[in-house]
This record gives sequence, structure tokens and C-alpha cells, in this order.
Amino acid sequence: MTKLRKPSVPGEVPQIGRRDALLAGLGTSVGAGLSMAAPHSVRATETSSSRGIVPADGAVSQTATLQQALNDAAVSGNPLFLPAGTYKTDTLTLEPGTHVQGVPGRTILKAGGSPILTASGAENVRLSGLVLDGGGVPLDDDGALMTATDVTDLDVSACRFVNSGAGGMTLRKSSGRIANCTLGNIGGAALFSEDASGLEISNNHIHDCGDNGILVWRSEQGEDGTLVSGNRILQSHLDDVAPFGIHRRLPQLVRVHLPKAFVALYRRLLPGRAQALQNPVSLSVAECILDILAVGDFV
Repeated sequence: MTKLRKPSVPGEVPQIGRRDALLAGLGTSVGAGLSMAAPHSVRATETSSSRGIVPADGAVSQTATLQQALNDAAVSGNPLFLPAGTYKTDTLTLEPGTHVQGVPGRTILKAGGSPILTASGAENVRLSGLVLDGGGVPLDDDGALMTATDVTDLDVSACRFVNSGAGGMTLRKSSGRIANCTLGNIGGAALFSEDASGLEISNNHIHDCGDNGILVWRSEQGEDGTLVSGNRILQSHLDDVAPFGIHRRLPQLVRVHLPKAFVALYRRLLPGRAQALQNPVSLSVAECILDILAVGDFV
């Protein structure tokens, strides 16, 4: 506490000692510095996270604004935070280093007839807390709400992919992790991976998809390294075909004409899938055996 020297003459102004004055000045300057720095740092954090984006609740397309914010965030290396709300958008491209965070279940990217997110030749792309809603509008036969090709270190967690007129996610020659996501009301396959190079698909909830829940395929021989574990798949259905929750397809390197007895067994076990087959049938032996074994105990 600063001590005041008692006035020697009545009416004299109290004097502050030199030591007390120095300490008082130091405290004032530090306090002023803190009071000025704190608001500045808060504003910087807000600017670098949301970049001023406000959801328009689907009233207008926000494609250009979102794409610019994604590009800026990728260049700066700071995550882009999207506040809760609905963002109407066309296809957005994810550049290398893009990190996007949303409020789980409440940050909604909604499209109408086109993929919502796409990445190609990128690395270190991370998404969390987003809802990708296709609105049930038809997509191309090979379309999906999100596509990734030649992407390394892809991390998608706590996201929802819903109401797609085709697929949920389509990944080709990519590596990373898809975890703790929900994929539902998908017209085609929920999650399709081809020629992966170290992919983890774990603890996802998949329901109401028109094709298989998870497809892990290879078009050529090679080290895949895909780990599939802890996923829950419900109500996967496809008209006149018996789909699987998880289907792994080996390279179709050898094709032969199958014997009549084999074709008869295939037709008996998988009547819907075999409707289009004719005898003799040119199929991959490995593919047929995997199909039959996936049905279960048939002996």
C-alpha cells in the first residue's frame, strides 16, 4: 500500500515517496497493458475462427462466402468454425490443410443436387461437428455427399451425412480416419472406399441406406491396410438384392465360366442378386465366394 507523508503544514498536499511512486506507476502500466491486450486477443480469435460467417438458414446460397473462408483458413492454418445454423451451398472444395469445426448436429451444410464437399490430392483435411444434408435430391450414379480422391491424413469425426439421393461418402486412394459419424437415409452405399492406403472406419452408426453399409474395394492388387471396427449398421436394404452391412471386394483378376451347379447354388442363396445372371456366368471367383460366405451358415 502506498504511504502518504503527513503534511507538516496545514493545507499542504500530501507527498508520495519516490519508491512508492515508482511501484504505483509500474502497477498502472501493467494494468493498462492487460486491459488493452485482452479485448484485442479475443477479437483476433473470433476473426480467425468464424471469419464473420453467419448462417442464412437456407434463404440464400452461401457457396462463395463459404469457399473463400475455407481457402483463407487453409492458408492461415487456423480452423474455420461454423456457428450453428443452416448454410445452403453448392459443391465446396477442400484444399490441403483445411480444418472445419461445427456444432455437432446443429451446423448444417445443405445442398440440392450436387456433392457438398470434395477434396482431391490434398493432405491434412479435418472435419468435425458438421451435418451434410443432401435434401433427398437425386445425384449422379457415382455421386455422394462427400468425395475424396488421393487424400492423405483425412480425419472426419462426429459428422452426420443424411438424406442423400446417392451415396454418403466416396473415398478413393485415400488414408486417414472416419470415426463416430452417422450416415442415414442414404439412397446408395453409405461409405464406399476403393484402393485405400491405410484407412480406419470405426464406431460409426449407419442406418437406412439403399445399398451396402460399408464397401471396401480394390481395383488392383496392393497394400490396403483398411481397419473396420465397432460400426453399427441397421436397415440396409436394396430392392430385389440381398445387400451386406460390410462388403469387401478383392481385385477381379481372374474370371471364369462357372459350372451350372455353382450357378444354381449362387441363385438359391442369393436369388435377388442372381436374377441378372445367365449360364455360363463370367464372374470373379473370389467375388462369388465372398458373396456366398457373407450369407452365413447355409450347410
